[in-house]
Amino acid sequence: TPHPIYTVWVIVLSCVAIVALQRLPSRWRAWATRLLIISTGLQILVGLGQYFGYNPIWYGWRQIPVYRVYGTFGNSGQLGCLLALTFAYIPAWLIPWWVLGVILSQSFTAAAVLVVIACVRYRKHCPILAVGTVAGGVLLNAVRPLATNTIPLRLLSWRAGWDLALKRPITGYGPNSWAEMVPRYQNAHPEIYQVEAFQEAHNELLGIFFEGGIIAVLIIALWVWDHRAWRSVPLVATGIVCFWWFPFHFPAMLPVVLLVIGLETPQTEIGETETWTKKARGKS
Repeated sequence: TPHPIYTVWVIVLSCVAIVALQRLPSRWRAWATRLLIISTGLQILVGLGQYFGYNPIWYGWRQIPVYRVYGTFGNSGQLGCLLALTFAYIPAWLIPWWVLGVILSQSFTAAAVLVVIACVRYRKHCPILAVGTVAGGVLLNAVRPLATNTIPLRLLSWRAGWDLALKRPITGYGPNSWAEMVPRYQNAHPEIYQVEAFQEAHNELLGIFFEGGIIAVLIIALWVWDHRAWRSVPLVATGIVCFWWFPFHFPAMLPVVLLVIGLETPQTEIGETETWTKKARGKS
């Protein structure tokens, strides 16, 4: 388990990175968005190769069996997280490619985000999307089921974390305390938690409350209110991902999340309130 001081340094450097990204010129933000879309599209291409048994990055061109598609990440959950975080930025003609990525990754989180964000972006066609999503989801789940077997475990981990958090609700247990406190709590209650050790919360919101208490939650809430984060579709997608996953705790995902936050909360001139997403759409 990393020392708590490392977590503090990551938080500080992340804040600095967000401030720097907020001050990027418009042209650089446009290029950053394109780079994000292209890199995610390439991850889907790598995943497609893995589905057919080819993983040239690690195993060359010899065909080997692959049980889960994960791109260049350590697991398919991170690939699904990337798909979810970038879906709000892609043009409509790329949607089928992202849907293919969700099917390959079998990510429940990515599937949920795609449905919600598609209904938000194309709300005039929401009833058609809803019917098509249900029909398509049933069909695709029969061919390549989504990974829903972890849902009971996550609910159980949330229960353990919540029970502990309520014992110190004001200040929490401190940075990076979940990985130590929750497994210890599991060992003390084997009749309930006779499963794997819950090293992560799989819920950034609960993790913030557990480690920082109500004080940290209020700071996050004030930031969301000040930036009107619910008006930004990519930030809504980020919020959904953070509810079901922990992208801030993965080195490969942290830069992506910081980039999305920086792109969606630019330092604008006085009187200018539109988010970067709205500006981009206005020009298209």
